[in-house]
Amino acid sequence: MVETSIRNVMMPAQIPENNAGWFVCASCESIVPPRSRHCYICRTCILKKEHHCVFTGYCVGHKNHRYFILFLTYMWISTLYASYLNHHFVWSLIGEVTWKHLIRIIMPAAVIVLGFDASLTQVYIFFYSVTIVGLMFVSVLLYQQIQLVITGVTTREKSMKVRIYSRNKMENVKEVLGEKWYLAMFIPFIESKLPRDGVFWDRWIISDKALDDNKSF
Repeated sequence: MVETSIRNVMMPAQIPENNAGWFVCASCESIVPPRSRHCYICRTCILKKEHHCVFTGYCVGHKNHRYFILFLTYMWISTLYASYLNHHFVWSLIGEVTWKHLIRIIMPAAVIVLGFDASLTQVYIFFYSVTIVGLMFVSVLLYQQIQLVITGVTTREKSMKVRIYSRNKMENVKEVLGEKWYLAMFIPFIESKLPRDGVFWDRWIISDKALDDNKSF
């Protein structure tokens, strides 16, 4: 598991001068760098916190964002493959498209629970619907994360329209996937050094509102 919190990071004794975005975390009782936020589940501040993932039980941040992207990518490929196989298998059993069959696919659990059809075929249809829903859910998550990576923002920064750390698309991709992004996007075990340490960030747009927004993360 990749440690992406401030636990093993030596923080300065006071907020650096001319380095906007630093603030004091009352929970951690520590000075925290820009883009970091406290996670009350992990009980620590996370470097460039994206979000706390309920599926992995861990925070997605600066050092492990790349692995979360790969996790979603592999999940998307596997659910797409499962949906393809289930589609051919289930429709070979159903045979034709009718309103009755569409209802069995759209509400498979209700059909079984209410006793309309508790056959083994309906059980197959239930799992077919589950894979379809899973595919759509993962597709939305993966699209959202790819969009965040390309634009160089986190979910919180996007919602608050903070773009002070965004660069060009290629630089933004390297911020997450590292220098060997062309390999890191396919191979999780390859070493791909990130251009920044998650503590010090270059700002491209300076504004008082952006400063206040960033401190509130």
